[in-house]
Amino acid sequence: MFIKNIFLKSVERQRGAAIVVVMAILALAAGLGGLFDVSKTSPRALLEQALRSADPAWGVTVAADKQELRIGRDHMSLRIHTARSGYLLVLQAGTDGKTLQLIFPNDLDKETAIPVGETVLPRLDWRFDAAGPAGEGALLVVVTANAPNVGAIRTTLARGSLPDLGAGYGAALATWRETEPKK
Repeated sequence: MFIKNIFLKSVERQRGAAIVVVMAILALAAGLGGLFDVSKTSPRALLEQALRSADPAWGVTVAADKQELRIGRDHMSLRIHTARSGYLLVLQAGTDGKTLQLIFPNDLDKETAIPVGETVLPRLDWRFDAAGPAGEGALLVVVTANAPNVGAIRTTLARGSLPDLGAGYGAALATWRETEPKK
C-alpha cells in the first residue's frame, strides 16, 4: 500500500507539473499575443480581400496620375472608369500601415452616384494630399449597386473591419508611395 501511495503521489505531481507548464505556455502566448495573433489583418490586406471579392463584370479601373508623392508638397488625382453606373466609394489604407478610412465621399464632396464611363477625383475644392508618414499606401475604388450608408461604413472602418459592400460591386486598387521631400 505504501508503494502504491508513493506512485499515485508521483503521478499527481507530474500531472500538476504538466498543468503548470501548459499554463505557463498559455500565459506566455497571451503576453506575446501581438506576435502570434493572426486575426489582426492589415488595412492593405483588407482592401485586397475586398478586391478579390469584387465582380470583374463591373469593369472598374483606376489610374493615379502619380505613383510617388513628396510629403507636404504633392497631391494626386484619380481617373476611375466603370462599365456600370452606381455609387462610388474610395477606401484608403494609409502609408503608416495602420490607418483604414473612407476618403470619398467626404464633407466637401458627398455625391456618390456616378454614370458609366470616366469619373475624375477630386471633383471639388479638395485634394488627395501627401500628408505622410513616408511609406506605401493603397486606395480601393468601389462602385456599388446600392447607395452607401456612409455613417455605418465609417463606424465599421474605425473598428478596423471591412464594411459590407453589398451583393454586387466592382473594385480596383491603386497604390502610391509617399517620400520625404528632398532638401
